[in-house]
Amino acid sequence: MDIEPGVRMLTGKGDLHGWTHTLAGALAIGAIATLVTPLLIRPIVKRWNSELAHYRVHWLMVPAAPRKWAVAAGAFFGTLSHIVLDGIIHRDMLPIAPVRDLNPLMSLLGHDTVYLLCAAAAVAGTGAWLLRKWTTSRATTQEVNRPDFPRDGLHNSLRSVIARPRAVYCVAFFANSWAIGCKKTPCSPSRSALSPPREGYAGHPWTSFVGDGKRREKCSKG
Repeated sequence: MDIEPGVRMLTGKGDLHGWTHTLAGALAIGAIATLVTPLLIRPIVKRWNSELAHYRVHWLMVPAAPRKWAVAAGAFFGTLSHIVLDGIIHRDMLPIAPVRDLNPLMSLLGHDTVYLLCAAAAVAGTGAWLLRKWTTSRATTQEVNRPDFPRDGLHNSLRSVIARPRAVYCVAFFANSWAIGCKKTPCSPSRSALSPPREGYAGHPWTSFVGDGKRREKCSKG
């Protein structure tokens, strides 16, 4: 909405607050913003969630696709409140044009009072959003930790997470094994799957099976 005043300030032609700062202009811009915002917000939300996931601040993450009613409410509330606030502090505003060329909102509040109210609203809104996200996160955590919470899906997911690295360790163990024919120890998540730097150290997978010199020589030759 303030693109028009910016252009008029650069060109020096016409009143700063024109048709975009009328009731009809606010409704039109609100409708356009409702259609365009979902397309513009997706990459921003994706980056926001990515940064929060990196720093493990998951409770501040937001849905990837905003709800349509939330987008529409934010767009129209923003445009309509814009003309109300500007109508209070700018004399060239004609919020109900072309019906009537007057500004009934002028001087309802002082200039500084309007800015203080905007700052207070920003702080209150941010605090309310943070409090809502925090309480929602806490409620979700408490729900999962309840004794009667259904565990089947959760347990299956945990089993999958545990089994995945176990399978990777086994594949890496056999792929990196150079002692063909020597007996291998069973795989386990606690045993490293990487080849050891030297034979005989505490974590060597064949330490317990190398008992005499003949067996050691056989394993070394592979």
